[in-house]
Amino acid sequence: YNQITNLIGEFLDIKPADNASGKPRFVGTSENKLVTLEMIGDKDNISITSIKLVYPDDIETVNADLNNAMMLRFLKNVAPEVKDWSSNIKDIVNKFHSLQLGDKKEETISLGGKDIKIVTDKSSNSITVIARYQ
Repeated sequence: YNQITNLIGEFLDIKPADNASGKPRFVGTSENKLVTLEMIGDKDNISITSIKLVYPDDIETVNADLNNAMMLRFLKNVAPEVKDWSSNIKDIVNKFHSLQLGDKKEETISLGGKDIKIVTDKSSNSITVIARYQ
């Protein structure tokens, strides 16, 4: 929990939510409602976490930059062993912007002990990053 929320928790109002299949669940949303973080599991043993970032067509540059920074920090928190997330973020955002309306793409990165799935969805104008720990 602390590792995942490091440096992004202060931008999100994180609260316990209804349990997910018997496991504790925590959800946090940014003030501008463009970022939602979800964590499933005990605070010392999160099994799944995701961050959804919304990029409306009329998003202001400052909000797009903040979304990108939140995605970068989330990835650094869940997979600190990857040193160059910055260039990956640019690729992810570029892929998202190149999608046509209604397109959805999924990509999974497997790192020993965890899978990170990146879902870019033009119909909901969002990028969702899901980390699943084995």
